[in-house]
Order: sequence, then structure tokens, then C-alpha cells
Amino acid sequence: MRNFMLIFGSLMLLLLAGCRNDDPLGQDEPVLPDPITFPISGHHGQNLLSDQTDEIRVSNELGLPAQYSLRAEVPEGKSVRVVMTNLNESLLDGSWVYTPASQQGWGMPPFDLLQRQQVLFADGQVVTDLLMIFLGSGSMRVEVFEDGALVPMFTKTIDWE
Repeated sequence: MRNFMLIFGSLMLLLLAGCRNDDPLGQDEPVLPDPITFPISGHHGQNLLSDQTDEIRVSNELGLPAQYSLRAEVPEGKSVRVVMTNLNESLLDGSWVYTPASQQGWGMPPFDLLQRQQVLFADGQVVTDLLMIFLGSGSMRVEVFEDGALVPMFTKTIDWE
């Protein structure tokens, strides 16, 4: 009988330990997807989407065109849309150039000349990047939207000269 009580007691402890619930309300915490990230740099240089980039140069110290990246790291289940608007009165004053051959992971409809906008989009899981070069001097507004939102997750203005 003593052995029976030891075995029964041990089984009850194991059973109770297996039924333990750390959440006092009996609800599991929802698992949130990883956020979209915008690293400081990409394959081609400083990342224009990083929160540390707001002013850039047209040429580097050697007088050659400075190269920049447009990089986003989009996790599974997330999407991102970037709207770049040229704020100059004329595209001849200053604009940007990108090379489609350098495009990695971005969907890119044609540049909208009437709105002076380029839209890029990506659906996770993907690491995007794009080589960009700037000409002349000017400003651009960058709006970044997450998961089809109508309000941008952030907006910034980038100036170049």
C-alpha cells in the first residue's frame, strides 16, 4: 500500500505540473510578427529608409556619383509600400536615378511623371535593395506604409546637393 501511495502521489505531481498555466486569465499571449526593419546600410551604401538618413550628397569625395541603397527587411506575413515624391518644381532641377538591374525584391511600377512619384512594394519574407544615385539638387518626400495601411508608418524628407 505504501508503494501504491508513492506511485500515485508522484503521478499526481506530474499531472499537476503538466497542467500548469502561467497565464492567470487562461489566455495565451498573441504571437506578433517580427517588424519590418530598415538597416543603416544596404548592398550599395547608406540606406535611404534608415531613420539615420535625411541628407545626402550627389557625389563622393572623389567626385564620383554617390551610391545609396533603398533597403527593407520584410518578415513573413508583412508587406511594405514606399512612395517617393520629387518635391522640386522641375525634374530637371534634381532627381534620382535607379538601376533596375540592381533591384532586389521590390515590385516597381513605372515612374509617375504627373505626380513625380515612384512607388515600390514588397511582400514578406524578403530582403529588398535598390541602387540609387541623385542628380542636381533637391528634395524628396518618402512615405513608408505597412501592411496596406492608408496612413504611413513614417514619412521623411531627404535633401540632396
